[in-house]
Amino acid sequence: MTTWTMSEARQRFRELLDRAGSGLPTRITRRGQVIAVVVAPRDFERLQAESSSFTEALRRFRASIDTAGLLSEELDSLRDATPGRPVEL
Repeated sequence: MTTWTMSEARQRFRELLDRAGSGLPTRITRRGQVIAVVVAPRDFERLQAESSSFTEALRRFRASIDTAGLLSEELDSLRDATPGRPVEL
């Protein structure tokens, strides 16, 4: 991934957009810190779609493993039986 300073990005804005449109992301820095990354819309949409809730991630995980062959004793042995830390409510 290419890195440009903010002033380079300003001066070469059209080239920056052409690069992003062709699938080449570019980091933009200001005072040495990355402040933005310019990517193609399809890449941005893919990244947005990949973020999901914990519930959705758990559902996908459960669907990806086969628990039919596991015995309840095997499942119980996987759980940490320690009581944990004390909590004041």
